[in-house]
Amino acid sequence: MKIKSRSIILFILFVGFIVNTISNVKAEDIKPEIYGVRINIYNHLLGSGYGTCSVESPCGFELRIWVSGNFTSLDQGDVDFKTAGVSQSVDTAEYDDSRILATGKFDSIFPPMGEYTVAVIDADGNKSDPFPIVNLTDYPKDAPELISPSHNSVIVSTRPTIEWEAFQSDYDANLVDPWSYEINLEFPNINKRFTAFPIQPTETSISYDDPRWSADDTGLPEVLPDLELGNMYHITIHSNHSVAYNVNFEHHRSDIFFRIVDKIVNIDIKPGSYPNCFNNNGKGVIPVAILSNGDFDATQVDPSQVNLNGQKVKVVGKSDKFLASTEDVNTDGSEDIVLQIDDIDNAYQTGSTTATLIGKTNTGLNFGGTDSICIVP
Repeated sequence: MKIKSRSIILFILFVGFIVNTISNVKAEDIKPEIYGVRINIYNHLLGSGYGTCSVESPCGFELRIWVSGNFTSLDQGDVDFKTAGVSQSVDTAEYDDSRILATGKFDSIFPPMGEYTVAVIDADGNKSDPFPIVNLTDYPKDAPELISPSHNSVIVSTRPTIEWEAFQSDYDANLVDPWSYEINLEFPNINKRFTAFPIQPTETSISYDDPRWSADDTGLPEVLPDLELGNMYHITIHSNHSVAYNVNFEHHRSDIFFRIVDKIVNIDIKPGSYPNCFNNNGKGVIPVAILSNGDFDATQVDPSQVNLNGQKVKVVGKSDKFLASTEDVNTDGSEDIVLQIDDIDNAYQTGSTTATLIGKTNTGLNFGGTDSICIVP
């Protein structure tokens, strides 16, 4: 009986020791744990050109970190995000329902190559083990430059074809997900935005009548309204490269503004001849008549503000005189203006069938017009 009683006493003492030991293990001694991370790396370009990480063209990251632990208080200093062993600047950190969202900008020109890891510190000051995110070995490049309408351009067409440079859509020599690109066209005058999606990586243009356009407010396909004369419009190009289950690259090019001319006018390339054929060999000039009508006086055109497919009116003499003259080209009783446009070598592509003229009057009115052409080899 004594032996049995002694065994019971020893067992009770042992259980008490274990309970006491467990009770002395404080919550603040338990490391937080990371059990999943997704990273979104982005570059936001404004207008034209190619940017790096800067105030004007931010290049940064968003981390979504799934955690367990006490995160009743959290600030940006509690997220230790490293690339190739170097800590990156975390600007914001928020905890919500077992997940931390952290954002920041890279401390280098481009996202660094190498091992990406993250560790977090909980409200008790305990730091998790570093969690490996990805070993980055490549970087899909910027969103492409818009070719037409170009940034800050004035165009004539009210239903233009949108053209851009080819997407650099490869990662580690492999094409990325082809459902990666979209084009947004915003109409500030009616407070509406339309999206064309998906844009394939091999595409470099989309027509105004393409069936992929849909209205953002409904998500349903919709025919784009005509652009209105004198109004400003805004295009954004997005690329979204999912290169791994937890790694995504987003590139945006926004603030691409263009406007429609205030007035569309009649022009006549090589007046008196049809078809309007010429050699694009950089020799001589191309005569272009801008015609007056009831509400447009072509004699008020400012030759210094006129271009045909980007080519200017020819200037001669020491006084920089523009080659321009007035005459009634179409014998309607109104004076027209005839401008001699510089024939710049290779200004037109072989097979081009139209040319567009853009200009301003002396009073600042934007105008434009188009006419047929043919390029003679």
